[in-house]
Amino acid sequence: MKMFAGNVLPVITAPVMCDGSPSNLPLLLLVEDNVDLRTFIKSQLTEWYRVEAAADGEEGWEKARILLPDVVVSDVVMPRMTGIELLQHLKSYMATSHIPVILLTEKSAVENQIEALDYGADFYITKPFRQDYLAAAIRNLVARRRKLFAALVEGGKVTTQTPEVQLITSQDDRFLRKMVAVVEEKMADVNFNVDAVALAMNMSRTTFYRKFKSLTNLAPVEFVRDMRLKRAKEYLDAGAGNVAEVAYLVGFSTPKYFTACFKAHFTITPTDYLEQRRGL
Repeated sequence: MKMFAGNVLPVITAPVMCDGSPSNLPLLLLVEDNVDLRTFIKSQLTEWYRVEAAADGEEGWEKARILLPDVVVSDVVMPRMTGIELLQHLKSYMATSHIPVILLTEKSAVENQIEALDYGADFYITKPFRQDYLAAAIRNLVARRRKLFAALVEGGKVTTQTPEVQLITSQDDRFLRKMVAVVEEKMADVNFNVDAVALAMNMSRTTFYRKFKSLTNLAPVEFVRDMRLKRAKEYLDAGAGNVAEVAYLVGFSTPKYFTACFKAHFTITPTDYLEQRRGL
């Protein structure tokens, strides 16, 4: 496989990212001031991503705030706003701090790479590069982050990252911890909903929803429901009440709805679960 240099056009052989319609594909924001390279990279990635393009860092920053893409691939040396400046903006703004960033540059000096990594870049790729390498870097980064965030919210608890896997910013760590704390505090309130969560997080409903969905691959309402069900199971294990009492303890409007959700999540009704517990 040749590298992209001049007019060489290699072919990407990466596997399909996800099934379903194009609207379900991850959203990638490509920020590159070289028109030919921007057009080429976009054409090579559209089979696996919904690709939005920007001609410089300033345009990229505006699009990132509006679109909240799953990943940003950006050149470093650009007019109006460099890739490093774009990276700083993305990582310091709460609504975009979770977005992974891959930087592309002709600079190969170690100090330039260290600067990029210090500001929170997830990958630093030096031009010229193999297009299949870029595709693999994007694919693996998106997959690793989704796996990490699934683990972060498992059981309603935010876990500690291992030293070798630092894919979450301190802002996002605080965001998830606060989210868990808010839900734990308010879950008994049957009127507690996504709007209340967003308000508690000091974010607009739309921004909060899109950021949380991007972080965890769950809608906030699904996360709240799952936390309620896991807490309900803990109450049932502890003998804190019967099915109806536990349903109200964790904020379900009716025992019937609680039973339906519990069975869908745990593949057993809460009544049968209690019977099983008593038989232990």
